[in-house]
Amino acid sequence: DGQASAGCYRTDPSVLTASEPPAAGGYQPTRLFEWGVKVGNGLSFTLDGRAMHVTDSPTRTLWQYEYPSGDGLPRNGRKLFEVDPAVLGEGSFVDGTIVDSEGHLWCSIFKGGRILRVNASTGAIDTVVDVPVANPTCICLGGKDLDTLFITTTRRVLTDEELQQMPTSGSIFTVKVPVPGLPECIFGGGPQA
Repeated sequence: DGQASAGCYRTDPSVLTASEPPAAGGYQPTRLFEWGVKVGNGLSFTLDGRAMHVTDSPTRTLWQYEYPSGDGLPRNGRKLFEVDPAVLGEGSFVDGTIVDSEGHLWCSIFKGGRILRVNASTGAIDTVVDVPVANPTCICLGGKDLDTLFITTTRRVLTDEELQQMPTSGSIFTVKVPVPGLPECIFGGGPQA
């Protein structure tokens, strides 16, 4: 519907341990809809625009919020998916996300070396893409038919030994996937021409 939503990182160290939002004159977002998210990543929306997804990387959680039209304020969050470190690797977490043309989510698993396709209704994993490096970060679906998954990765937080084992860390990878993505939307308008 052309509204804007964003996650942000705190820059004022005084609010890092606060249990309540700061008073006026301190940290002042336009509107605060969720307090306590550690690192908000991977904003995406359902096909009908009535729900918003947000990853909270340190808690390994993908949240889904109702996103009613009108005020643009997400509400009633529910845990859609949580990374199981026993399955996806110790220290792994959800990073970037994107919604495909069937309305399901593709999620990069940082420190897990995988991209998962998660059912947006049930939270079940139906597709796994193994990445040849440990730390995929952001993903998008593009290409002529929007069926190429582009995967960014990072070299950060890797030891010299890990970099020797995974020398392509920090590269961008691509893989064809069976479900295409969607054209990007322009803020305040519909899909790009």
